[in-house]
This record gives sequence, C-alpha cells and structure tokens, in this order.
Amino acid sequence: YLAEDLKHHRNVALKVLKPELAAVVGADRFLAEIETTANLQHPHILPLFDSGEADGFLFYVMPYVEGDSLRERLQAEHQLPVEQALEIAEKVAAALQYAHEQGVVHRDIKPANILLSRGEPLVADFGIALALSEAGGGRITETGLSLGTPHYMSPEQAAGERTLDKRSDVYALGCVLYEMLTGQPPYSGPTAQSVLGRILTGDPDPATKHRKAIPAHVDHAILRALEKIPADRFETADEFARALRNPSFRHGREGRAGYVAPGKTAERWKRIAIGGVGAALLLAGLGIWAVTDGDDDPVRRQQVVLGSGIEQLPDAVAIGVALAPDGSGILYVDTVDASGTTQATFWWKATDRADAIRVPNMDDAVSPTFSPDGQWIAYLADGQLRKQPLRGGTTVLLADSVSPPGVAAMAWLEDGTLIFENGGPIVERVDEDGTTRDTLWEADETSWPIHASPLEGGGALLSSCTDGSCSGNRLYILDLERDTVEALADDVLRAWQVTGEHVVYVDRRGGVFLARLDRDALELAPPVPLFDGVATTDRTAQMVVGADGTLLYVRGQALASRHTVVWVDRAGEIEPVDPTWELDAFISLALSPSDDRLAVSIARGGVEQVWVKELPGGPLTRLTVGPQGATRPAWTPDGRHIAYISPDSQGRNLVRILRADGSSPAPETLLSMEENVWEIIPPDDEGVAVFRFRSTGANADVGAMDVDDDSTVTWVLDSEFDENAIARSPDGRWLAYVSDVSGRAEVYVRPFPDAGRRRIQISSNGGIEPLWAHSGRELFFRDAEGWMNVATVRTDPEFRVESRDRLFDATGFDVDASYRTYDLARDDRRFIMLQAGEVEASRAADLIL
Repeated sequence: YLAEDLKHHRNVALKVLKPELAAVVGADRFLAEIETTANLQHPHILPLFDSGEADGFLFYVMPYVEGDSLRERLQAEHQLPVEQALEIAEKVAAALQYAHEQGVVHRDIKPANILLSRGEPLVADFGIALALSEAGGGRITETGLSLGTPHYMSPEQAAGERTLDKRSDVYALGCVLYEMLTGQPPYSGPTAQSVLGRILTGDPDPATKHRKAIPAHVDHAILRALEKIPADRFETADEFARALRNPSFRHGREGRAGYVAPGKTAERWKRIAIGGVGAALLLAGLGIWAVTDGDDDPVRRQQVVLGSGIEQLPDAVAIGVALAPDGSGILYVDTVDASGTTQATFWWKATDRADAIRVPNMDDAVSPTFSPDGQWIAYLADGQLRKQPLRGGTTVLLADSVSPPGVAAMAWLEDGTLIFENGGPIVERVDEDGTTRDTLWEADETSWPIHASPLEGGGALLSSCTDGSCSGNRLYILDLERDTVEALADDVLRAWQVTGEHVVYVDRRGGVFLARLDRDALELAPPVPLFDGVATTDRTAQMVVGADGTLLYVRGQALASRHTVVWVDRAGEIEPVDPTWELDAFISLALSPSDDRLAVSIARGGVEQVWVKELPGGPLTRLTVGPQGATRPAWTPDGRHIAYISPDSQGRNLVRILRADGSSPAPETLLSMEENVWEIIPPDDEGVAVFRFRSTGANADVGAMDVDDDSTVTWVLDSEFDENAIARSPDGRWLAYVSDVSGRAEVYVRPFPDAGRRRIQISSNGGIEPLWAHSGRELFFRDAEGWMNVATVRTDPEFRVESRDRLFDATGFDVDASYRTYDLARDDRRFIMLQAGEVEASRAADLIL
C-alpha cells in the first residue's frame, strides 16, 4: 500500500503479510527475525524503515520509490540493451556482495524485487524470505504459499533445502540477467511444478541461442551462475560481476576442465527427486510428478516424486507408504518442520488427480495398511493401533499399549482381523472392532518380526530378524488354519503374495525374486529373479507391493551413511583410530576422560545402540540392548558411567545411565520429563546435569537439574529461538551453545548457571558444534563453510575472545547442526572424528506397473 509517514511527512510503501501466512509465522518470531536485516545500508538496497503488528496484521515499511520495477520494465520492453542489463546486474551483485558479507541471504531475487529509481536499481524485500522461513519453518507448507518464485529458484531451493547460502542468490541473479537479455527466464513452463521439474532435471539454453548480440563471455558467465551444483557456481556475487566484464572469461566445454555434457549435471538433482523436491512441488499443489524412466526393460516403469519424508524419515517407504488395493492411488508420508520439530504427515494421491490431499489424524503415524476393500486405513501412532476411513471420518481405537521396535509388522487380513507386532517378539491379532485380541506367535528374545503381509485364505507372511542386530533375516508363513508358524527361506527382508500362488520377495542385496508357494507343503519353489537395485538396510527393503501387483521401490543400495573413526590433528592430518576397525553406520561418539575408551552409537538393523571401544586396538563391546535403541553417549567426569538418550515405550526421550564396563544389571533413569530430552551433559561433582529439551510447539531450550534432587530444575536458556549443541567449560562456569537468534546458527557463550541476559558471540561466519578444550582457554567450532575453528578466550577478570583462527577444512567429516559429532583428546591437539565413507543413498523411486 502507498501510505504516509505522519511523523516525517513522506510517502512510504507499506507491505502487509497475507493473513494466513501471518497466522502461521507468528508476530514475535517474524519481527525478531526481520531485525537482522534492518541495519543493511547500501546504495542499492532498499532500507527497512519500520515493522510491527496491528490488529493481527504483520507489516513492514520501506521507502516509496517512484518509477518501475524491473518486472514492469521487462513487461514493457521484453529485452533490455545489453549494456544496460549488465549495469543493472553488476549493481545488484554489489548489493548482494555487501549483504552476504553481513551474513544475510536474500532468497527471493527476482525482477519484481528490483526497483528502478531514476535508472538505479534498488533491491527490495531483503531478508523477508529468510525471516519468513526462519519464523514459520515447515509450517509455511500448510498455507500453500511458496517462499521463493519458481522461475528464479536455485535447484537446492527448489528441492526444499532449508539451509541456503549466498550461491543461491548468485543463481537467482543469473536467472534475472538471462531474462533481461533474452526476454524469458532460463526455465519456463505452463505450471509452477513444470518449472521446478525443469530446474531440477534440465539444462538452460545458451543465452546466445535467443539473442546473437550477447557477448560470448557474458553467456559463459551466466551458464556458470546457473550450474546445478552450488560448488560449480561463482563463489561470490562479486566474482560473477567481474566475469561479466572480462572478455576472456570462459566456462564449460570451451574453457573449463572436466566439462560435463548437457544433461549430466542434472543427475544429482534427479537422484534426490524422491526427497527434498517433493516438498517444493507440494507447495505448488503437486503430489506426484511422473516422467518416463526410459529403461529398456519389459516392465513398464515410472519415476515418481512424493514428499520430503521419503528421504528424511528412516525406513520411509517401508513404514510410510501404502498402495491402494485396486491401484487407485498412493498413501505416502511427508514431513513438515513445526517450530523445529520434524513431524510426519500423510497424503493421499489418487491416480486420476493432479493434487494430493492431506489425510487428517495421522500425524506421526507409521505402518499405514489398507483394508482389503481399500476403504479404511489402519496405522500405529502414540502406542495405539487405530483405523479410520480413507476419505475422512471417525478414528477407531483397535488396540492400545502397542510398542513396536522401529519398523512395525502389520497386515489386514481378508476376514477383517489385523495382525500386528507388539514389544518385539510378539505377534498379536485384533478384530476390526477392537473387541477381541489374542497372541498368535512369540519368537525368542533375540529375534522379532519386522514386516507382515496378508495371505489369501487366511494367515500372513512374516519376515523377521533372526538375531538382535538383524545380521540375518528369515521369511516365515503364519498359517492360521493350522495354527503354525513355519520358516520358508533365509536372507529375505520383505515378501508379499501375488497372483494367488506366488510370492515376490526382496533379499538383503536388493534383488527381487518370484517364487511359487506350496501351501500344502509350506515350501517355496526355486525362485526366479525379476530385477535388482532395490535400496535396503540391514532391517528392511524400501519397497511396497499392492494387491493389484503394483510395486513401488527406491532404487539404490544402503540408505545409511557409513563412517570411519579417525584422529585428526590441528593441521587436518588424518590417522585411523584402529586400521582394523571396519566401516560402519556410526552416528555419534564420546571419548572417555582418560582417552583410553570410545563410546559410539551405531545404527544396525534400523536400531541405534551404544558400544564401547577400547583404544587403540581393543575390542568393540555392545553396552545397550533392547528394541527402543540408544544414542548420544556421554561420559561422567570420572569415566565410570555413560549416560545416553533412549525413548520409553511411548516414544518419549529419556536419559538413562549405565556403568561403562557393562556391569550394570539394568540401566537407571537419570532424567525423565514430560518433554523429549535431546542432549545431556552428565552430572558434575555437585550432581548438576545440563540438558536440552524441546517442548510441544516450542523451540529447543536448555535446562539444568540436580539429579540428587530431581525436583530442582533451572531453565538456563528459555527463549523463542533454537538453542542446541550445548558444551560446558571444564571449570563449569561457562556454557557454549548454538542459537539462531541472529537469523542463522552462531556459537555463543553465557555464564553458567546464571545465564541472565549476557551473551557473548564466538563465531562470526556461522557456527555449530562448539567444544571446549580441556585447558578452558580455547573453544572449537565449525563455521558455515565447514572449517574447524578455534577461539582463544580469557575468562578472568571477564570473558573475552582474544583471537579466532581457522584450523582445517572439516567438510569431509560427519557434521550435525544440532549435536556435536566429534571429540577432543586430553592434550587438546587431536580430534576424534567420523570420516565420511561410501554413501549409497538413493534419492529416486520407481513405480513399477
């Protein structure tokens, strides 16, 4: 709106957020986030005059600029003179360079946000997209509004990645310059989803194809700015501007070593289609995007894109996708980030509709299963087995006190009863009204069923772990007529009955086979191989089969990252901790106070457990057991106990503790709260433990508790921002942590335990994973570019940072924005880290018809 500033007697531009967006974002968080951009002062940046809330409306105020926007200029002139387009691009690049140096990324560079005042460009709405994203998080998805304009989105933004850096703005500026010169953006299409699809899978035409007058070096500079992979673009906006004025600049086939032919650069983004891009496409109202795969195969294939949950949730296809019995559609999981808490949502995509519909009442559910007639869905949530009509209606409780370990076996039989796994080795049955419940099978304590599918004529196929680590898997047939459970085959992860007397199954290597089932003899005939390449873990195969013979699977191998545990010195030199220690799915680690033992959490068979390794070459011994799993080990100061995070039977995270030598008869509960606990610093000599938790609907906060008096709780950090990755100084007086109070993650230090309002910022270029040196004089952390840094500090008479230095490039090692994934030897000279190994993560899925 055009408004008048009554105080200064001037015209201003008043921008008001859409009411549905304002309701999701919330006033306090948005206004706090937008403050980070209020101090941007640059000749080509439109400043922010004011912001606030009035009667529920969120608004911000900018100068009123007489003249056109670049969008209006392009609508009138279609193409701009080359020299004029270059001048605008260079001045916008200067504005971006300045903002990026202040740590602010625009996220929505487009012609409509570039105003032309007496011919001079002014970039508007700087930081608004960032403020909305940080304030609203994944809840923006639910409004149907997209943060960013499809034609100018970088591939990583189109793929739904939350963390965007300055190279995303460089990409968008490349798109704007391309349009100024050619009259059209690099990618276009009739719908938003078609544009996003082309951004992720296509290659732009050279600008000279549309306009011969464009100089060759300008064309090459634009092509580099539009590279799919951020590392292949210009590192800064200033580099882009310099290339536009350098007649000798070349990029690609003519000037760059390692040129990749058109189409090949898109492969990375094609591979992640089943993951992050689903979120972006859903913003545009698309549930499934199908293209011809092109495989020379007698089986007809389609590649499909579902939601981001296929990538983000463990075993997502195995526990989050169901095919309608009549082939009429797909029920699938997606994720939203509600105030920093990942939440699973379910969507129904009918094959005869272009959009997907969110299914109510199923948030955070697992193992959806259709009734034989396809009208009902059964699922597990909050320790209960429930059912509800597919197209809306009353939810019916069938069974409570259900505690499946991870992936859950469940099948809806023809007679209306359901069988389900409970507590690991027990398979139970309940009727469709929930009135009758009995036990069908109880395996031994080291094995349990993890998948089930119904058999015609009654009964089910059960695939089961044969030991606690799921290093072996076996297929069973549960015959209800005979009241027997018989083994059919080994090395089978999942199986389904198809075409009456045949069974299709997946083995541990991802091969798919078809075998005839003899129900009388309870035997499988020799199998016939169908195809391979299904993604698997030790515990499950990422494939589901519908009653009509449709298969949906994820292509790839293992879905879990594998790591090597290594020592790294301050110069970045690497040495294996134990050369005989095999690559494994390590998640977190903690070095003992005496440096002679290492606690690690390892994900095997879909369940994370804590192990202890004697250093340097001693044995690796499992410390925790049980289907619920354990993660984030932390040593007590005396090195005699290990605390860790483990969920209870209802899925709530608790802190438990065991003797490190394994002599505890059972774990003790160290900390139990109504909220989930996500990090723990074990009690010091005075019995004070520090922990991070997340309340329902709130951001991460930090508390302290006297474990000898569990009624004494102190909130150390309690704000509307995320605080995580906590680290207490050796003398106990200071707490380092990561907060997004500035709009991005930075490392801060506060006094402990009385944090008060005093806050000292340690990092200056983004920061995560802080860790104190044993001397207390140094604080290590990683910056936004992945480097390991050290800040030298003085704490007496007051806290002061004396220097900040980079140590080594740590991008080749495991990293986590919310936790610390490395530790430090007592001499403060060597880090123990997880070096990234071979990652076989698939990001594509095939719908096999």
